[in-house]
Amino acid sequence: MEISEGEWDRTLDINLKSCFNWCRAVVPLMQEKGEGRIANMSSLNAHTGGVTSAVSKFAYAAAKAGILGLTRALAKELGPTVHINAICPGVIETELGNSLTRARGAELAEGISLERLGTPQDVANVVAFLATAEPSFMTGQNLVIDGFQWVV
Repeated sequence: MEISEGEWDRTLDINLKSCFNWCRAVVPLMQEKGEGRIANMSSLNAHTGGVTSAVSKFAYAAAKAGILGLTRALAKELGPTVHINAICPGVIETELGNSLTRARGAELAEGISLERLGTPQDVANVVAFLATAEPSFMTGQNLVIDGFQWVV
């Protein structure tokens, strides 16, 4: 509870408000075109409340949970023209997360059923799927991409 209001605001701005601003920018173009697909980036932390190693874990978890609410509400408002879903990655090996994955990668992989950390390509594959017309009866959903991470 030692987080400052400024840190709270910054975390929500970076994670939730940016998502809102992106949707606000692209939706009019999609509506004009008569179709569109949006894949919002949330996090497994929206479901788990964050991990012990996360900085400002409750602010981050709250922002990422907010993206799920935003996604569901916009799915109601924008259907049937725009399909909008959210992706909730678990531990993904990225430059930003390298300090965590280098220090605890093997330990983290032990708590994942697929026994490895995710890759950016794992996430990109789901985004590519959501960008197609294939999931034509899917909107307002959140897809967890975590290799079934049972230890957080």
